[in-house]
Amino acid sequence: MAQEHLITQEGYNALLEKLKELKKMQAENLIAIQDARGQGDLSENADYDAARNQQAKIAAEIAELEANIRNAKIIDSEQVNETSNLGKYVTVQFLEDEEDEQETYQIVGTVEADPVNGKISSDSPLGRAILTSKPGDVVTVRTEDGDRFDVKLVKVNVKKPTSKK
Repeated sequence: MAQEHLITQEGYNALLEKLKELKKMQAENLIAIQDARGQGDLSENADYDAARNQQAKIAAEIAELEANIRNAKIIDSEQVNETSNLGKYVTVQFLEDEEDEQETYQIVGTVEADPVNGKISSDSPLGRAILTSKPGDVVTVRTEDGDRFDVKLVKVNVKKPTSKK
């Protein structure tokens, strides 16, 4: 049996939308393959080769997305017990930063992780360190390369906090 993975409803919906887009691209690419086939000799047809390679790439992405959707377990941050921050928005303060910088992240499953957009995996060093922490806790984060740094969990929100400008 395939391993289930945790994902927020928002992340699940994004997977469904991406699958829909890829299936549309697949249909369009099939037309490109047929058009290239109509150009004659396939052994020296660069358009045909490119379209076939694109089709293989799209098919692989679709298979991966379908597996992720099939094995997804949607997490509801409001129903996750109080000892877990999974699916919640956490604000952390990096204590060794001279400015005591604060960042807000959403802790998500690995399939949905996107650190650039503030979604960190519960399996990442920072995610693991703060997954069961409560506001006010100071924890040490240990990175894969052995570095360590301390963070303070400032607050936990079930809903995405509104940004103040």
